[in-house]
Amino acid sequence: MIDSCSGKMYFVLLLLLICNLETVLGGCAITPDANGNVVIPAIQTSIANDAFKECSTLKTVAFASDSVLETIGSDAFKNTALTTFAVPSTVKLIDHGAFQDCFKLATVTFPSNSVLETIGYGAFNTATALTAITVPSTVKLIEYQAFYGCSKLATVAISCMSTMTIDSSAFDSSGVNSLSLPPTVTYTGSVTNNPVASCSLCEVGKYSATGDDSSGACSSCNAGYTTPTTGTIGTDASVCSVCAVGYYSSTGNSSGTNTGCTACDPGYTTPGAGTIGTDASVCSVCAVGYYSSTGNSSGTNTGCSACSTGYSTATAGTIGTDASVCSVCAVGYGGSAISNPPYCSICSEGYYKIANTNICKQCPAGFYMPFIGQESCLACYHGTWSIAGSSQCTICQPGYTSGPNTGATVCSICPAGFYSYPAIGIDSCKMCLTGTYSLAGASSCSACPNGDFSGPGASICNSCSN
Repeated sequence: MIDSCSGKMYFVLLLLLICNLETVLGGCAITPDANGNVVIPAIQTSIANDAFKECSTLKTVAFASDSVLETIGSDAFKNTALTTFAVPSTVKLIDHGAFQDCFKLATVTFPSNSVLETIGYGAFNTATALTAITVPSTVKLIEYQAFYGCSKLATVAISCMSTMTIDSSAFDSSGVNSLSLPPTVTYTGSVTNNPVASCSLCEVGKYSATGDDSSGACSSCNAGYTTPTTGTIGTDASVCSVCAVGYYSSTGNSSGTNTGCTACDPGYTTPGAGTIGTDASVCSVCAVGYYSSTGNSSGTNTGCSACSTGYSTATAGTIGTDASVCSVCAVGYGGSAISNPPYCSICSEGYYKIANTNICKQCPAGFYMPFIGQESCLACYHGTWSIAGSSQCTICQPGYTSGPNTGATVCSICPAGFYSYPAIGIDSCKMCLTGTYSLAGASSCSACPNGDFSGPGASICNSCSN
C-alpha cells in the first residue's frame, strides 16, 4: 500500500517523465539501436539544442505519423552520421547549425503539406553529401550561410509561389551555380538568378518537385490515380494517392504506388475521385461519351448508350434518349458535332485536342506529339528543342545545349571553356578539365600543347615559361 508521502513522490516523478518527453534533451538524447536508428515519440514538440550533437552512431531518425514536432533546435544533430532525414510536416523551425557537419547526410525531404517557416543560419553548413533540396513554399526566411560548404549541392528547387528572403551568403561555397527565383523572393547573393516571371500550380492529377510548373511541365499521374489537391509536391508517382474518377477501392485511395484502384467498365464511371466501393456497382454514372434517359446506369454496367466514333458528350452523366446529345467531338478529334451535317475528324501528329472545345491545335514550341488523336503534347526533353506543330523534337547540335528545363524552344551555344556533344538528356555544357581548353560552341575540349598549361574551364592555354 502506498502512503501519502510515497504517493506524492511517485506523482512528482511522473510529472518529470512527462516533461522530459515533451522536449528531447541534450546528449545522445535517445540511444540509437544496433542499426543506428532512433524513433522520436509523437508527443515531442521540439528537439532541444545539442540533443544529438556528436552522437556518432546515429544514422536515421523516424517520427510517428501523428508527430507534433515544431522545432529542431540549434546543433540538434550536429556532426552525426545521419544519411537521410524526413522532416515532419508540423516543423516550423530548423534552428542554426541543426545539421551542421553531417558529412553523410545525402537526402533531406519535406512533405507536400509542410509548414516550415525558417531555415536557420548554418543549418546545413558543410553537409557535403547533400545533392539536392526542395524548399517548401511556406518558408519565409533562409538565414546566413544556411547551406555554406555544401559542395555537392547542385539543385535547389524553390516554388514560384514562394515569398521568402534568402540571405546573400546562404549558398556561399556550395555547389549551387544558379537559382530560379520568382520576383517575390529576395536574394542578393553571388549565385546566378534565372528569374521566373510567372507560373501556375500543378492541377489535380499532376505534381512536381515544387508543386508548380516553374521548372518545366508538371508530371501526370498514371491512369486510375490522382492527387488530393492542386499544387501537389512530389518527385514520383507515390503522391498520386487517390483513386481517380472512373476508379474505386475499398478506401477510395491507392494501396501503394499505382496499385489498389479498380477501373469501371467502359461506358461507366464514378461520381467523383476517391470513390469507396468493393465492386462495379459504385460505377453508377454514364461516362463521357455515353448517355441515358437519367444520365445514370440502370444497373451494374447496364443502361448507358455509346456515342458514334469521333463524337462525345460534354460531361459524364449526360441525359438523353438518342445520339443528338453527343454534341462535342471526342478526345483527339476536331471539327463540329453540331453543324449540318456534323463532322469530327481526328487530330494529326503535332496537334492536340483542346479540352472542352472542338479545336485541334498545334503543339506549342518546345513540345511535340508523335501520335494522332491526342489531348495533350509532350515537353521536349533535356538536350532537345522543337518549333510549334512538331511531331518530334530535334537534338541540339554539337556545342549547344537546351538548358536545365524541359520544353526548350532553342538551343544556346556553350561558352568558351565548355563543351557539349549531341545527345538526349544533356542539360548543360560541361566544363573543360585542367590541361584542356575550348572555344565557344565546342563539342569537345582540346589538350594543351606540350609546354602549355590551363586550369579548369579554360578558353586558352598559357605557356609554362610565363
